[in-house]
Amino acid sequence: MADEKVDSLFFRLTEASHRLASVTPSRDRGPTVETYRLLHKRRKR
Repeated sequence: MADEKVDSLFFRLTEASHRLASVTPSRDRGPTVETYRLLHKRRKR
């Protein structure tokens, strides 16, 4: 149950960051994408 909550929260966070990235100039996009990738890798383990 807790895992499902974390997953949905993570999904919402991802969606929000993607939306942010699409309106942000590419030069400012880097850190967000990198952070997301790091989080995703950590989550998969």
